[in-house]
Amino acid sequence: MDSRELDLLFEAFFDITSLARVERGEGPLYERVLDCSRELLHADQVMLLRMRKARVERYTLRGSSSTPFRDEVPCTQMLSEWLEREATPFIGPAGEWHPPWPQAQLVRGSGSVLAVPLVTKVSQVGMLVVVREGHPGEFDASDLKLLSLLGNQVAIALENADLYQRLQQEALLDGLTGILNYRSFLRALRSELRRAQRYGQTFAFVMADVDHLKIYNERFGHLAGSQVLVQVAQLLVGHCRGTDMVGKYGGDEFGIILPQTGAEGALAVGERMRRAIERQHFKHVQPGDVTCSFGVATFPHDARDVYGLIRQADQVLFLAKRAGKNVVRTTIEGDPIHTDA
Repeated sequence: MDSRELDLLFEAFFDITSLARVERGEGPLYERVLDCSRELLHADQVMLLRMRKARVERYTLRGSSSTPFRDEVPCTQMLSEWLEREATPFIGPAGEWHPPWPQAQLVRGSGSVLAVPLVTKVSQVGMLVVVREGHPGEFDASDLKLLSLLGNQVAIALENADLYQRLQQEALLDGLTGILNYRSFLRALRSELRRAQRYGQTFAFVMADVDHLKIYNERFGHLAGSQVLVQVAQLLVGHCRGTDMVGKYGGDEFGIILPQTGAEGALAVGERMRRAIERQHFKHVQPGDVTCSFGVATFPHDARDVYGLIRQADQVLFLAKRAGKNVVRTTIEGDPIHTDA
């Protein structure tokens, strides 16, 4: 390995480590890896395979292109078995390399292939492949060493990126239900309020509370009660639009943000959620035995700040509970509550 190759390799190591920590996704990391592989090994084509649960993402650089072409390959049993067999490096003519898709998709004509697996401590996360066209058997042991060094660094970076993503999700999401936790939900609520203020729009904040959960816990245990919360969270998310947000607000309370929605629209959404929960079969009880009550507040009609909205929705929810539970209440209904926000 000459000094130029060594400098290029260490520059790539630094960039790969840095890119694994940013929040722009893995795309920039793949671009840097492919570009470095092409330059180091004087390759005509380079490819990175990224293994996912049900698919394999494929990033390819051909010729002098500066932007990788991305496509996906379904993770069939044939592909999974092939990847397991290819858990060791390959070096040789293209005709002796047998991926489970047409060779023409990677190697155009004869050429030589060098492929190294991207292996972490626990699993194979992908594969790095370089091709020289028209020159069968041209790669040598020094080329394999170069690509193996780069592949090891990429595997570590991808493992760290996965870990970083999991930690981020754990910091944002409620560990039981998988929806936004209290802290991240409040952050989302503040962000939506700022957006609505900036563009002069309205939005609704809905507070939902599971009726009689304390009694359910006393009868069937807190583990069963936790499963009720998980199911309710799934039903709330399942009956939202793509732009809506659901978060855990308290022990048995949920918050729902409905952008660009007034009281009547929020009432319709709340009714849809209420009916879905009322009809759901929860363990140990019949449909209708577990229900939810909903209180709706809107910006700017009911309040102009976050805590004013929360206070208003909480008071309207109290009215829903007092009205017999399993009901949606808003301030547009009889005897509206108004607070100074």
